[in-house]
Parts: sequence; structure tokens; C-alpha cells
Amino acid sequence: MKTKIKSDSHGLYVRTNGNVYRPVKSKNSYTTLGTSDLGWTIFAESEEVRINHVSQSPWCRIRHITIDKMYEYWHSHGVYIVAGKNINSELCWMPE
Repeated sequence: MKTKIKSDSHGLYVRTNGNVYRPVKSKNSYTTLGTSDLGWTIFAESEEVRINHVSQSPWCRIRHITIDKMYEYWHSHGVYIVAGKNINSELCWMPE
């Protein structure tokens, strides 16, 4: 799935499968899986990326649109769809 990286007061994020994912380790993540605890990332706001949820895990893989080997794993910070309503991304923030 293709999407654009967005930003709010907590930093960068993407939305997929009803979750908000960020490059910051969340309380649900049991490892950093190669990402920075500080939220450092190779990607930028408004950049178009490909994203895939990693099955049965709190991560999604963010890939560069043209370079498959350029990717990171971002951490789930909450659900943005609740009872048919979209939740503001600001509320999806669960740092470790």
C-alpha cells in the first residue's frame, strides 16, 4: 500500500490497518527492531512510501517507493478508528 508520511506534534507517522505507526519505540514494542529509540528516520514528511503491517506484531515496514532495500520498521502507537470515527493522530502516542 502506498501512502504519504504525515507529521503532528509528536513527529512523523503513517496510518495503515487502523493503526498509527511512528519511528519511536512504543510501550507495545518488545524490541527496537533496528530503529532508533529517539525517532530518527531516513524518511521525511510528505514523502510517498510503501507500507506493510508485519503480521501479528506491533510494527509496520516502511519502504522507499523505488528502492526496496531502503526500509525501516515503525512502531504502533494506537488505533485511529474506533466505532466508525477517526481519532486524531495526536491521541495515538504511547512512547516507552
